[in-house]
Amino acid sequence: MEKLWKIISWIIHRLSSVLNRIREAAPVAGKAIKEPAILGYVLLTAHRAQIFLTAAVLALLFLVSPLLDSTLKLVYPEKTSNKLFGLVKQKKQNPARKAAHDRILFFLWMITVGETVLLVWLHIPKGYERALSRARIPESSDDGLPEGKSSNVTRIAGSSSQHEPVGPNDRYTLGEELGRGGMGIVYEARDNVLDRQVALKKLPRSLTEDKEYLARFEREAKTLARLTHPSILQIFDLINDRGEFWMALEYIEGGDLAAYLIEHDTFSAIDAADLVQKIADGMAYAHQEKIIHRDLKPGNILLTKNAEPKISDFGLAKMPVSSDLTREGSILGSPRYMSPEQAAGKDVDHRSDIYSLGIMLYEMVTGETPFNGDTSQILAQHLTQAPPPPRQYSPDIPRGLDDLTLKMLIKDPDSRLQSMTEVSDTLTSLATTARSTV
Repeated sequence: MEKLWKIISWIIHRLSSVLNRIREAAPVAGKAIKEPAILGYVLLTAHRAQIFLTAAVLALLFLVSPLLDSTLKLVYPEKTSNKLFGLVKQKKQNPARKAAHDRILFFLWMITVGETVLLVWLHIPKGYERALSRARIPESSDDGLPEGKSSNVTRIAGSSSQHEPVGPNDRYTLGEELGRGGMGIVYEARDNVLDRQVALKKLPRSLTEDKEYLARFEREAKTLARLTHPSILQIFDLINDRGEFWMALEYIEGGDLAAYLIEHDTFSAIDAADLVQKIADGMAYAHQEKIIHRDLKPGNILLTKNAEPKISDFGLAKMPVSSDLTREGSILGSPRYMSPEQAAGKDVDHRSDIYSLGIMLYEMVTGETPFNGDTSQILAQHLTQAPPPPRQYSPDIPRGLDDLTLKMLIKDPDSRLQSMTEVSDTLTSLATTARSTV
């Protein structure tokens, strides 16, 4: 009796778990349906559903149907009739057997279709998050932002998870959902122990089962923990709360640089030099620690209320001693801000970050990224096409800033500026000179 109760309890637990997952998938399914490209990716990556459907169809056609027919012959034997004075016997199919055969097969086909739909539905959150993560590679121009603009996080108003406790002893209380991207959902939260506002970044539950995504999430936390600099986002904690993984991060109120560029389009030369100098200074420190960001872009630069930059999202960072999660030949990053060597799938060093920062500087002073189009066109331009000088867009840009930007964007890493320190020092000098002439 105890064993029977355990089996029943297990079945109830599994059903409850499936129902919860079905409910959790509903909001994501609504978003996926509105985006055909993402929905197509979800369907293509629903491997469990594909395998189940293929196996079920083959089994129903070649195994279940003949076996069912043989079994039903025992239950519903064929009828025989005698003709020609009983010398000839003719067998007639039992109509009840055919009806039972068709009903059972129809029922099994419905189960197959239902199970396939269920497997696809349960895969939607994971497929959606993976599609967003891969969107860091093919950053589309039809994401609702102006051509050439991109944001790493989708802003969301409100959250159904408000006031939910997180962490040991319920240390953190979730507030409003601030946004979500391919590798996490970010919430405003309250640290109840230190009585301060923090940001909590959650790895979606659908990705916790994926060892690669979980390793990247943990690596981002470890990378941030190694870096202490005014221009780098600070991490406070890495939390495993009942199988859910969170990062407690410094809370920044001002949004990101991508959102600022959408609203304001460009910076003045002096303001751009000041801001990029601080980013370069932070990246110079990271490079001293042998950490390469590999995904510098406006969406990964947070701005405080005083417009001070905070470099974030080290999920693709390359560390000196770690098993790298990307191999030579693979492309990870954001195409508009990607160095030629990264676009070619080669191994990269700190000079790749210099190129990406050069693209950002270019965009800040001109309002445009130098290379636009679809993903393949952008990657090809990074590899083969020289960018137009920034002064071509605006003659008011100081020649020194124009020259620096183009030096940061040289295709050959050996001919490019060789350190973020050099970039920072040059920008400091240009800003000082610009102020003295005002």
